[in-house]
Amino acid sequence: MLMNNENKDRFVCWFGVLAALLFAGPACAGLKVFACHEEWAILAEELAGESASIFTPGTTAENSRKIQLSGSIDSALRSADVVLCSSKFKWLSQAIEKSGNPNIQVGASGLILADELVKLNVIEDGHSSHTHYNRYVHADPKRLRAIAGQTTARLIQIDAASADVYRANAKRFIGDLGALIAEVEKDVTGLEGKSVVSDVYSAYLLDWLGLQVTTSIEIAAGREAFGVVHTSMGDPSAHVAFASQRDLPIVVIPFGPDRSGPAKSYIDYFRAAASSLIGAL
Repeated sequence: MLMNNENKDRFVCWFGVLAALLFAGPACAGLKVFACHEEWAILAEELAGESASIFTPGTTAENSRKIQLSGSIDSALRSADVVLCSSKFKWLSQAIEKSGNPNIQVGASGLILADELVKLNVIEDGHSSHTHYNRYVHADPKRLRAIAGQTTARLIQIDAASADVYRANAKRFIGDLGALIAEVEKDVTGLEGKSVVSDVYSAYLLDWLGLQVTTSIEIAAGREAFGVVHTSMGDPSAHVAFASQRDLPIVVIPFGPDRSGPAKSYIDYFRAAASSLIGAL
C-alpha cells in the first residue's frame, strides 16, 4: 500500500519513538548505554543511575559467541552513547562497525571494554598451545573498583553535564566495595591456600579469597584438590564427575549479580558467593 507524505511522516515519527523505547530506563534519561551482559548493565546502573537509559540484548557470557543479531540490537547500537562490555566478541565488533555510530567505534571514548582496563590472568589450559586470558573480571571486587573508576572518567568525558552525579555514584560504589572487601577478607581466612577446581567464570573471585585455583580438569587430575566450585554458566558435568570421583565437596556459586535473581547487586553477589564457600569448604 502506498503512503502519502503525511502518512510517511507519521510512520517515521512512530518508528523513532519505538527505537527510543528499546532503551529501558527513565523517559528523560540522557546517556544511552548498551551493556552486553547483565553484570555490566548493573555496573552502568550503579555509576550512572537515572542519568542514563540502559539496553541489554539478553545475552549471557555463555552464549555471547553464538548470538544472532537482531533489529533491536542494531537500533540500540545506532543511537548508543556508550557500549560497556567485557570483550570484543565477534558479533559485537561486527554490529558496532555496521551501526556506523561514531560514538562507539574502536578508539572512541564510548567503547568501554572492561577487560582492557585491568591486568588479566592467564588461563591454565590443558588442551591448547595458545595463551588465553580470563576476561570474566567482574568476579574480582578489586579489579571492579578500578574498572568503575575508569568507566566513570569516560562517562564524565562523554556527558560532562552529569559529572557530579557520576562522581558521587562512583564514590559510593567504590566505597561500598572497599568495605565489602575488608569485611569478607576477615571472614575467609580459613580458606587461604586451599586448592580447588573451578570453571573460569569464578576463578577471579576464588583467587581474591586466597584459594589456589585450577580451571582445567585435565591439569587438575594430577593435583591435590580440596573442593570443586562452579557457577551456573556452562556445562558442570565434568566438574561434578571430578568431585564424585574424588569424593570432594562441590559448591555452586552465582556467576554474578542478576537483577532477576537473589543477588541483585554486586555487594549481594560477593557476599553470597563468599558465604557459600565458607559454609562448604
